[in-house]
Amino acid sequence: MLQCPLWWQEKRESSKLRGDFVYMDPPFSITAHRMFNEYNATLFGHERLKQLRQEMEKLADHKIKFLVSYARSDEAELLGRGFHSCRVPVRRNIAGFSANRRTADEMLIYN
Repeated sequence: MLQCPLWWQEKRESSKLRGDFVYMDPPFSITAHRMFNEYNATLFGHERLKQLRQEMEKLADHKIKFLVSYARSDEAELLGRGFHSCRVPVRRNIAGFSANRRTADEMLIYN
């Protein structure tokens, strides 16, 4: 199950989120390649991706605007199906030396 703070559950259940904007930046769980050492299927795998998609649908059903950023991948395509999306280049700042930093594509998914 996706973990969310109590205030989120209370607001969502009482429809107080209407007019709010929700930004989500989940860990990247990509089956085609390894992203980062900290991320693996046990932290945020396929089941959690499905739960995230369900939450996105609930937000959309309640007319609550959201934006999800996710690495360009088959998983991002699944998350974005039926929503608006665009590809953006981002510069990864994980490497300690700027010469080792690279640009990658992310998908912005929104309603």
